[in-house]
Amino acid sequence: MSGTRFTLQTQDGQQLTAYRHEPSCLPRAQVVIAPGMAIPQGFYATFAAFLARLGYRVWTFDYRGMGESRQGPLRRCKADITTWIAMDLESIVQHATKHDATLPLFLLGHSLGGQTAPLLPSIGKVAGLVNIAVGSGATRHNHPRVQRTAPLL
Repeated sequence: MSGTRFTLQTQDGQQLTAYRHEPSCLPRAQVVIAPGMAIPQGFYATFAAFLARLGYRVWTFDYRGMGESRQGPLRRCKADITTWIAMDLESIVQHATKHDATLPLFLLGHSLGGQTAPLLPSIGKVAGLVNIAVGSGATRHNHPRVQRTAPLL
């Protein structure tokens, strides 16, 4: 994994593993990669390094219970989507803005990370949002069985 590994503590005391990918020049902006559900931050390492080479400071992290932030058996993890956004994503956004409040902060949301970004408590600190592979929730093009079961999800 490229970047500098560090431990981030959330407001409710959970320890998350995160990485800071620093450009070789003065950063032009900061980017927090909001991961998809159950996608470890290692998946984004090459892209984060690419953005750093373009002059962006990039932050990646794993939601609690996932990847390097997992502590013990997954069944003991009492997290849900609300916790991942209000505590975990919120913590990395707060950390990035405290690290350097002079730079604009952008979110790059992948799948769940993009769908839920508007629910982020500190969304007002975000200068922009780029979403990749984010579903709309529309099911009209899905298989009929998926159309019937999607509302249950």
